[in-house]
Amino acid sequence: TPLSLCTQVGLNNQTSEDTRLTFCTTGVLVQKMINKKTLEGYTHIILDEVHERDMDMDFAILIVRKLCFTTSRHIKVILMSATFNVTKFADYFTVSDVKRKVHMPVPVIDLDKSKSKNRIINYYLDQLGVLGPVSGEGQSPWCPVLCPT
Repeated sequence: TPLSLCTQVGLNNQTSEDTRLTFCTTGVLVQKMINKKTLEGYTHIILDEVHERDMDMDFAILIVRKLCFTTSRHIKVILMSATFNVTKFADYFTVSDVKRKVHMPVPVIDLDKSKSKNRIINYYLDQLGVLGPVSGEGQSPWCPVLCPT
């Protein structure tokens, strides 16, 4: 079975039984977790831009944490952001039970951006011509396709 990457944004659901990776909005993820009450069927949850504190992100983090501690202990959670407090989030996901004398800190990989060996270049839509011709026909205006020359 080929690997399948699909999107689900609002009511526009492109996923199928063959989908192995779903890219969805935080709101869609929150609704899926509320409806299922488990993360069964998932191996990883990746939340990007966790520093952007809005209702959907806060609920997503809350629900993921609760499910990880109860019905879905197998799940790997990956939190990403360029500007968040790593210690604060690590403490939030750490299992601590004073009565049972249990303290299980979560593993943290904190990448130091100042030591990055990769050069990061920002391109804006009107500058994409330097990468090759841009074809937006049949595509949404915010997701152009780069055509090889």
